[in-house]
Amino acid sequence: LLLFVATLAAAFTLTHPNAMAAGPKSASVDLEAYSTVSYVDNTIGDDVHGEGTRRSPWASIVHALEHSGYATAKKRVAILVSQGRFEEPTFALRPHVDLYGGFKVPGGVRDVYEYPTVLDGKGSHRILFGADHTRLDGFRLIAGRVRGKGAAILCDGVSPIIANCVFKDNRTLIPQPWAPRLLHETANDGGAIMVLNGAKPVIEQNYFYDNATECGRGGAIAIDLRASPRINRNVFANNIAGLHDPTRSSDAGAVSFFDWAGG
Repeated sequence: LLLFVATLAAAFTLTHPNAMAAGPKSASVDLEAYSTVSYVDNTIGDDVHGEGTRRSPWASIVHALEHSGYATAKKRVAILVSQGRFEEPTFALRPHVDLYGGFKVPGGVRDVYEYPTVLDGKGSHRILFGADHTRLDGFRLIAGRVRGKGAAILCDGVSPIIANCVFKDNRTLIPQPWAPRLLHETANDGGAIMVLNGAKPVIEQNYFYDNATECGRGGAIAIDLRASPRINRNVFANNIAGLHDPTRSSDAGAVSFFDWAGG
Protein backbone atom coordinates (compact mmCIF):
# COMPACT_ATOMS: atom_id res chain seq x y z
CA LEU A 1 0.00 0.00 0.00
CA LEU A 2 2.78 2.44 0.91
CA LEU A 3 4.59 1.68 -2.35
CA PHE A 4 1.36 2.24 -4.30
CA VAL A 5 0.72 5.59 -2.60
CA ALA A 6 4.31 6.75 -3.24
CA THR A 7 4.08 5.73 -6.90
CA LEU A 8 0.74 7.50 -7.30
CA ALA A 9 2.12 10.67 -5.72
CA ALA A 10 5.12 10.63 -8.05
CA ALA A 11 2.87 10.17 -11.08
CA PHE A 12 0.68 13.09 -9.96
CA THR A 13 3.73 15.34 -9.61
CA LEU A 14 4.93 14.54 -13.12
CA THR A 15 1.62 14.68 -14.98
CA HIS A 16 -0.94 16.83 -13.18
CA PRO A 17 -1.21 20.24 -14.88
CA ASN A 18 -1.45 22.07 -11.55
CA ALA A 19 1.43 20.23 -9.89
CA MET A 20 4.58 22.16 -8.97
CA ALA A 21 6.86 19.84 -10.92
CA ALA A 22 10.63 20.18 -10.67
CA GLY A 23 12.97 21.25 -13.43
CA PRO A 24 13.14 24.13 -15.93
CA LYS A 25 10.00 25.84 -17.24
CA SER A 26 9.46 28.12 -20.24
CA ALA A 27 7.49 30.87 -18.54
CA SER A 28 6.68 34.04 -20.45
CA VAL A 29 8.48 37.25 -19.46
CA ASP A 30 6.47 40.19 -18.16
CA LEU A 31 8.10 43.00 -20.12
CA GLU A 32 5.86 45.59 -18.45
CA ALA A 33 8.00 45.18 -15.32
CA TYR A 34 11.03 46.70 -17.10
CA SER A 35 11.88 50.22 -18.13
CA THR A 36 14.33 48.97 -20.78
CA VAL A 37 14.34 45.74 -22.81
CA SER A 38 17.39 44.80 -24.89
CA TYR A 39 17.84 41.94 -27.33
CA VAL A 40 20.79 39.67 -28.17
CA ASP A 41 21.05 37.28 -31.13
CA ASN A 42 24.44 35.92 -32.18
CA THR A 43 23.19 34.96 -35.66
CA ILE A 44 21.79 38.28 -36.87
CA GLY A 45 23.10 40.61 -34.14
CA ASP A 46 25.94 43.12 -34.39
CA ASP A 47 27.88 44.67 -31.50
CA VAL A 48 29.22 47.48 -33.71
CA HIS A 49 26.17 48.60 -35.68
CA GLY A 50 23.40 46.96 -33.66
CA GLU A 51 21.05 48.94 -31.41
CA GLY A 52 19.92 46.24 -29.00
CA THR A 53 16.38 46.25 -30.43
CA ARG A 54 14.30 43.39 -31.81
CA ARG A 55 15.05 44.43 -35.38
CA SER A 56 18.68 45.35 -34.69
CA PRO A 57 19.93 43.19 -31.79
CA TRP A 58 23.39 42.96 -30.35
CA ALA A 59 25.52 39.87 -30.87
CA SER A 60 26.97 39.22 -27.41
CA ILE A 61 25.77 39.13 -23.83
CA VAL A 62 28.82 40.96 -22.52
CA HIS A 63 28.14 43.86 -24.88
CA ALA A 64 24.47 43.94 -23.85
CA LEU A 65 25.37 44.03 -20.16
CA GLU A 66 27.71 46.97 -20.79
CA HIS A 67 25.32 48.98 -23.01
CA SER A 68 21.81 48.39 -21.67
CA GLY A 69 21.80 51.58 -19.67
CA TYR A 70 21.73 52.52 -16.00
CA ALA A 71 19.53 50.16 -13.97
CA THR A 72 17.95 50.74 -10.55
CA ALA A 73 15.33 49.03 -8.41
CA LYS A 74 12.67 51.29 -9.98
CA LYS A 75 14.09 51.14 -13.49
CA ARG A 76 14.95 47.50 -14.11
CA VAL A 77 16.44 46.21 -17.35
CA ALA A 78 15.70 42.94 -19.15
CA ILE A 79 18.01 41.34 -21.71
CA LEU A 80 16.35 38.71 -23.93
CA VAL A 81 18.83 36.32 -25.52
CA SER A 82 17.93 34.19 -28.54
CA GLN A 83 18.91 30.57 -29.05
CA GLY A 84 22.53 29.89 -29.91
CA ARG A 85 25.90 29.03 -28.42
CA PHE A 86 27.68 31.87 -26.67
CA GLU A 87 31.42 31.34 -26.10
CA GLU A 88 32.11 34.47 -24.11
CA PRO A 89 34.77 35.31 -21.53
CA THR A 90 33.84 35.07 -17.86
CA PHE A 91 31.39 37.87 -17.10
CA ALA A 92 29.55 39.28 -14.09
CA LEU A 93 25.82 39.79 -13.82
CA ARG A 94 24.60 43.33 -13.07
CA PRO A 95 22.27 44.42 -10.24
CA HIS A 96 18.71 45.15 -11.46
CA VAL A 97 19.46 43.62 -14.88
CA ASP A 98 17.69 40.32 -15.61
CA LEU A 99 18.82 37.89 -18.33
CA TYR A 100 16.37 35.56 -20.07
CA GLY A 101 17.27 32.87 -22.61
CA GLY A 102 15.40 30.37 -24.75
CA PHE A 103 13.91 32.57 -27.49
CA LYS A 104 13.56 31.35 -31.08
CA VAL A 105 14.24 34.84 -32.48
CA PRO A 106 14.60 38.22 -30.77
CA GLY A 107 11.47 38.67 -28.67
CA GLY A 108 9.83 35.64 -30.30
CA VAL A 109 8.51 32.32 -29.03
CA ARG A 110 10.21 31.10 -25.85
CA ASP A 111 10.98 27.44 -25.15
CA VAL A 112 14.09 26.74 -23.06
CA TYR A 113 14.27 23.14 -24.33
CA GLU A 114 13.54 23.61 -28.03
CA TYR A 115 15.50 26.86 -28.43
CA PRO A 116 18.44 26.51 -26.03
CA THR A 117 20.62 29.50 -25.23
CA VAL A 118 23.97 27.95 -24.35
CA LEU A 119 26.68 29.60 -22.27
CA ASP A 120 29.77 27.54 -23.08
CA GLY A 121 32.85 27.65 -20.84
CA LYS A 122 34.72 25.60 -23.48
CA GLY A 123 36.42 23.61 -20.72
CA SER A 124 38.71 26.57 -20.03
CA HIS A 125 37.12 29.08 -17.63
CA ARG A 126 34.35 29.90 -15.15
CA ILE A 127 31.20 31.05 -16.94
CA LEU A 128 30.01 33.91 -14.72
CA PHE A 129 29.87 35.67 -11.36
CA GLY A 130 26.57 36.33 -9.61
CA ALA A 131 25.27 39.71 -8.39
CA ASP A 132 22.56 41.02 -6.09
CA HIS A 133 19.06 41.96 -7.36
CA THR A 134 19.35 40.10 -10.64
CA ARG A 135 17.83 37.05 -12.34
CA LEU A 136 19.41 34.47 -14.68
CA ASP A 137 16.60 32.50 -16.33
CA GLY A 138 16.45 29.92 -19.11
CA PHE A 139 20.09 29.22 -20.04
CA ARG A 140 22.24 26.12 -20.49
CA LEU A 141 25.56 26.49 -18.72
CA ILE A 142 28.02 23.87 -19.96
CA ALA A 143 31.72 22.99 -19.74
CA GLY A 144 32.71 25.55 -17.13
CA ARG A 145 36.18 24.77 -15.73
CA VAL A 146 38.07 26.54 -12.98
CA ARG A 147 40.89 25.69 -10.59
CA GLY A 148 38.84 27.34 -7.89
CA LYS A 149 35.27 27.30 -6.58
CA GLY A 150 32.09 27.37 -8.69
CA ALA A 151 32.88 26.38 -12.27
CA ALA A 152 29.64 27.67 -13.77
CA ILE A 153 28.59 30.36 -11.24
CA LEU A 154 30.29 31.83 -8.18
CA CYS A 155 28.02 33.63 -5.69
CA ASP A 156 30.49 35.13 -3.21
CA GLY A 157 28.39 37.22 -0.83
CA VAL A 158 25.82 37.99 -3.55
CA SER A 159 22.29 36.65 -4.01
CA PRO A 160 20.89 36.36 -7.55
CA ILE A 161 17.87 34.34 -8.65
CA ILE A 162 18.95 31.40 -10.82
CA ALA A 163 15.96 29.70 -12.43
CA ASN A 164 14.93 27.42 -15.30
CA CYS A 165 18.54 26.68 -16.27
CA VAL A 166 20.38 23.49 -17.22
CA PHE A 167 23.87 22.87 -15.79
CA LYS A 168 25.89 20.18 -17.55
CA ASP A 169 29.55 19.07 -17.51
CA ASN A 170 30.83 21.85 -15.26
CA ARG A 171 33.84 20.95 -13.10
CA THR A 172 36.16 22.42 -10.51
CA LEU A 173 39.76 21.24 -10.82
CA ILE A 174 41.93 19.97 -8.01
CA PRO A 175 44.11 22.60 -6.26
CA GLN A 176 47.75 22.69 -7.28
CA PRO A 177 49.71 21.82 -5.26
CA TRP A 178 47.37 19.66 -3.17
CA ALA A 179 48.87 18.12 -0.04
CA PRO A 180 46.50 18.90 2.87
CA ARG A 181 47.53 18.05 6.41
CA LEU A 182 43.97 18.19 7.74
CA LEU A 183 41.32 15.62 6.90
CA HIS A 184 38.62 18.19 6.15
CA GLU A 185 40.61 20.99 4.56
CA THR A 186 38.43 22.78 2.03
CA ALA A 187 39.29 22.14 -1.62
CA ASN A 188 37.62 23.53 -4.78
CA ASP A 189 33.93 23.13 -4.00
CA GLY A 190 30.83 23.56 -6.16
CA GLY A 191 31.13 21.79 -9.50
CA ALA A 192 28.38 23.95 -10.98
CA ILE A 193 27.52 26.61 -8.35
CA MET A 194 29.40 27.85 -5.27
CA VAL A 195 27.52 29.90 -2.65
CA LEU A 196 29.52 31.41 0.22
CA ASN A 197 30.09 34.31 2.62
CA GLY A 198 26.50 34.91 3.68
CA ALA A 199 25.01 34.77 0.19
CA LYS A 200 21.28 33.98 -0.07
CA PRO A 201 20.53 33.24 -3.73
CA VAL A 202 17.35 31.56 -4.92
CA ILE A 203 18.17 28.45 -6.97
CA GLU A 204 14.97 26.97 -8.35
CA GLN A 205 13.55 24.93 -11.24
CA ASN A 206 16.98 23.96 -12.61
CA TYR A 207 18.42 20.69 -13.91
CA PHE A 208 21.93 19.67 -12.81
CA TYR A 209 23.61 16.68 -14.44
CA ASP A 210 27.13 15.41 -15.06
CA ASN A 211 28.72 18.16 -12.95
CA ALA A 212 31.68 17.32 -10.72
CA THR A 213 34.52 18.37 -8.49
CA GLU A 214 37.91 16.78 -8.92
CA CYS A 215 38.53 17.48 -5.25
CA GLY A 216 35.97 19.33 -3.18
CA ARG A 217 32.44 19.28 -1.79
CA GLY A 218 29.24 19.52 -3.77
CA GLY A 219 29.40 18.01 -7.24
CA ALA A 220 26.53 20.30 -8.28
CA ILE A 221 26.14 22.95 -5.53
CA ALA A 222 28.28 23.79 -2.50
CA ILE A 223 27.22 26.14 0.32
CA ASP A 224 29.78 27.46 2.81
CA LEU A 225 30.65 30.23 5.29
CA ARG A 226 27.18 31.09 6.66
CA ALA A 227 25.50 31.20 3.27
CA SER A 228 21.81 30.25 3.18
CA PRO A 229 20.33 29.83 -0.31
CA ARG A 230 16.82 28.66 -1.13
CA ILE A 231 17.12 25.52 -3.27
CA ASN A 232 13.70 24.59 -4.58
CA ARG A 233 12.26 22.16 -7.19
CA ASN A 234 15.57 21.32 -8.89
CA VAL A 235 16.55 17.99 -10.45
CA PHE A 236 19.99 16.45 -9.75
CA ALA A 237 21.37 13.53 -11.75
CA ASN A 238 24.84 11.95 -11.94
CA ASN A 239 26.74 14.72 -10.19
CA ILE A 240 29.96 13.51 -8.53
CA ALA A 241 32.25 14.93 -5.85
CA GLY A 242 35.93 14.04 -5.61
CA LEU A 243 36.65 12.46 -8.98
CA HIS A 244 40.40 12.66 -8.37
CA ASP A 245 40.64 13.15 -4.60
CA PRO A 246 43.81 11.34 -3.46
CA THR A 247 43.65 12.26 0.21
CA ARG A 248 40.14 12.04 1.66
CA SER A 249 36.49 11.74 0.69
CA SER A 250 34.91 14.80 -0.94
CA ASP A 251 31.38 15.17 0.45
CA ALA A 252 28.05 15.42 -1.34
CA GLY A 253 27.64 14.45 -4.96
CA ALA A 254 24.65 16.77 -5.34
CA VAL A 255 24.51 19.47 -2.63
CA SER A 256 26.89 20.23 0.25
CA PHE A 257 26.21 22.43 3.31
CA PHE A 258 29.31 23.26 5.37
CA ASP A 259 30.72 25.68 7.98
CA TRP A 260 27.55 27.16 9.52
CA ALA A 261 25.72 27.20 6.21
CA GLY A 262 21.93 27.02 6.23
CA GLY A 263 19.10 27.41 3.78
